[in-house]
Amino acid sequence: MHNLPDVPWSYQSVGGRDHLGSGHVYILDANGRKIASLWGKPEEKLALAEAICDLSEKLARKAA
Repeated sequence: MHNLPDVPWSYQSVGGRDHLGSGHVYILDANGRKIASLWGKPEEKLALAEAICDLSEKLARKAA
């Protein structure tokens, strides 16, 4: 599919206790491989991660 990593994608937020996006936020492909890192304010990173993952689910359904 256009040479994109396997979909659907998910995200992982890592950091200290109660991090909720204040640490690193990574986009993971369908195999759990880190394919992107997001930068910005915690709430922006989490919102962007959700949007990216939602779009990847649509791509996965379209490809099926």
